Amino acid sequence: MPPKKTSALIWFGNHSGQFLTPSLVERIGALCEPIVPEVFSRASFLEKIKGVEVVLSTWGMPVLDQELLDQAPDLKAVFYAAGSVKGWATPAVWDRNILVTTTASCNAVPVCHYTVSMILLSLKNVLPMTRALNTEGRKAWNRPNYHTVGVGGHAVVGIIGASKVGRLVINELKKLQLRILVFDPHLSAPQAAELGVEKVELDGLLRISDVISVHAPKTEQTYHMLNGNNLPLVRAGTTLINTARGDLIDEAALIRELKKGDWTAILDVTEPEPPQDGSELYALPNCFLTPHIAGSIGFECRAMAEQCVEELSRYVSGQSAIEPVTIEQLVTMA
Repeated sequence: MPPKKTSALIWFGNHSGQFLTPSLVERIGALCEPIVPEVFSRASFLEKIKGVEVVLSTWGMPVLDQELLDQAPDLKAVFYAAGSVKGWATPAVWDRNILVTTTASCNAVPVCHYTVSMILLSLKNVLPMTRALNTEGRKAWNRPNYHTVGVGGHAVVGIIGASKVGRLVINELKKLQLRILVFDPHLSAPQAAELGVEKVELDGLLRISDVISVHAPKTEQTYHMLNGNNLPLVRAGTTLINTARGDLIDEAALIRELKKGDWTAILDVTEPEPPQDGSELYALPNCFLTPHIAGSIGFECRAMAEQCVEELSRYVSGQSAIEPVTIEQLVTMA
């Protein structure tokens, strides 16, 4: 009699079309006994998790608290096709020695692409110029006071946080011969030298950067790290880009500074998200919002699903995981 196949709860919900191709579905079926709920809710998860050994999931994963874990005595692994697991993984998961993996490295790639694109647009001041043309027409065509830095060794880009995404961005920017500053308390001077960047304090980075890009994790220490005390240091003509977490920036302080009209913000994340109806962020001419699209969207999600299924394959065959998450990493995760 052949050994019983690993049972796996497939928890992709409404995102299935973005993540799972027919070939991936076929591969999952060959590796395990898939359980695919018709309804994706906490109650459904509690019902289906009994007897399940593995969960394959993405956004919408229920919080694995003690109540849920008590219903999952056979659960051994969760393979998560997304970035941070902080929203659902509790310390109780590691107390049970449940393997948790992420695809944060996959998700970091499109965030890097978005960020580098916005940095280049910012150095040429594209978005404010476009908005001026859209609102003022021909008279804005040759305005002499557009603040344009251009791309080259004279341009200064400040990176806040040498995270996975931060390092990918740094590697791309180095190809353009830009001057790169980094603020990260956990980055040593030798590590900065190896990265080819200048390690600086936050205030210094804010004072001299032409573009500032935020890539720090969400922790107690980074909450409102950009606030009413240091945002006034940002010089005229600078662009601030945030693709990390909204609450790294004090929104009220940001709005006060943006209303002065001296510099620009490009925000893919906000606090709250999305901004409340009537928020001044929607109307400020020097604020450009995108709806949390820097990370994987559309076909970009396929890479995360492929890695997630590869994790399942390695688990079934007894190999080590590609991107496991430890409880220590949970503290500094985005």
